[in-house]
Amino acid sequence: MTDRKLSRLDLAIAALSGVFVFLLVFKLPLTPILNESDHHMFLYEGMRLLDGDVMYRDFFQFTFPGSQAWYWLTFSIFGLRYWILPATIVLLAASSALVCLAVSKATIPGKIYVIPALLFIFFGFRWDGLDGTHRMFSPIFLMLASLAIIRGSTPRHLVLAGLFCALASFFTQQRGFIAIVAIASFLLIEHFQSKRAWPDLLAKIGFLGGSYLVVLCALTAYFALSAGVANFIFATLEYPAKYYRYATYNNFGILAEDLQAVLRVASFSDALAASESLFYLFVLPPTYLVFWLSLIRRRKEIEWASIRAATMLALLGTALTLTTTAPNTSRLFQIAMPGLVVFVWLACGAGAHSKKFAWARPFLVTGTVISIVLGFVQAIRLQMTPLTYLQTPSGLVAYPASRIIDERYRFLIANTKPGDMLFEAYQPYIYFPLHLRNPTKYGQIWPSDYTRPEHVTECIADLKATRPQYILWNNDLSKPAELRADGDHTGPLAEYLKQNYRPASGVIEIPEGRIQIWERVDQDDFNK
Repeated sequence: MTDRKLSRLDLAIAALSGVFVFLLVFKLPLTPILNESDHHMFLYEGMRLLDGDVMYRDFFQFTFPGSQAWYWLTFSIFGLRYWILPATIVLLAASSALVCLAVSKATIPGKIYVIPALLFIFFGFRWDGLDGTHRMFSPIFLMLASLAIIRGSTPRHLVLAGLFCALASFFTQQRGFIAIVAIASFLLIEHFQSKRAWPDLLAKIGFLGGSYLVVLCALTAYFALSAGVANFIFATLEYPAKYYRYATYNNFGILAEDLQAVLRVASFSDALAASESLFYLFVLPPTYLVFWLSLIRRRKEIEWASIRAATMLALLGTALTLTTTAPNTSRLFQIAMPGLVVFVWLACGAGAHSKKFAWARPFLVTGTVISIVLGFVQAIRLQMTPLTYLQTPSGLVAYPASRIIDERYRFLIANTKPGDMLFEAYQPYIYFPLHLRNPTKYGQIWPSDYTRPEHVTECIADLKATRPQYILWNNDLSKPAELRADGDHTGPLAEYLKQNYRPASGVIEIPEGRIQIWERVDQDDFNK
């Protein structure tokens, strides 16, 4: 058994990870870098909670409320400041490194245990981890649950594991449940190894599942009761089961898009990003298969104690990988910590059955060192790059000069004030930085069954009731009925816009579509 305590080396690596990521999300000394991504949705919803709105009733969301609750808490303490987002990402990076080190130390002997955490931060996080959403919170608790089981399967360890799985589900509902299934499978395997009586196994699963259910119910009770249990169940269980896959980024089609991006290599930086994508898409997932095949082939000559920790991590990683319905680089990276530990365990010959892979150890060490060096080179280059500064209601932000940001943000800063109504008909990017309010329940509008007909109907009713001055519209939604794909229900919303608004800015190309600011006009103005 390796040393369970965190050493000065572990703390130094966690601190180094935090410093590295700080340089990627802040412009020195302390200016946050504006990064439009999914985390703006959770900032916006945290702001709605702070305004007194009830999640699942006053605004729609299908994730469990962990991320929104985090931002509501931090906003309550520090105010509606944009720096909270990058500070959260730094905290996630340091915490991920620390928990990965703890799990790795309990699995891999020798100083080589530091490699999984270093790879996670320096060969992955800088591309796919700068994400302040539930996707980066929940893996930390999954690793803590694994650590509890690796250290033992006493009632105390099982209750702790159930608690951490509940916290994981509080952020990403399915991940905690998947971990419970993986741990129960591990307990079953261990049961056959120990040859204990069946009631012992049932008692262990009872401690695990019971603590999971009690803690998860306690965490979600306020939100479920406030919104209504039926609303909560529909939003978080029924809706994602039926409609989540219809969004472009939420099905297996995203894998093809990632592969196309990998093939577009035009610079050294692109090549590095492509190598990272290939690793998390095609190298790390087969690691589990290698582990299981090796285990099956040599099961009679392997001592259970020597593979116990790796088996727990392989079960968790396998379950998470097989249940990822949109396997792009980012989502496979987010659940990569168990796989990285197993990968290094195999590659460094930590198990007697895997000595044939030990030749990879020097290459792994060299690659890790190169990743750290190149990572800091990238961070320093970012710090040396001139950025544009913009004073927003959420504070001063910096960003690379871009019409994508300039035209929308500067126009709306000049023509709105905090608290004004605005409808953003693609992703909720603008609301939090400019402290604007969404007059509808819906933060995402997509031309697929992801946006239901009733969503569109409710949006139109809310827009008629509030008549916001501006709508940030996706012009790709404005098309004749015969050109609309099956499941595109946005036609009535496009028609409402056409009858009541007119363009107030140029068209701006962003990944989500051709965005344009439209301004409300009275009907008499259309007749002039």
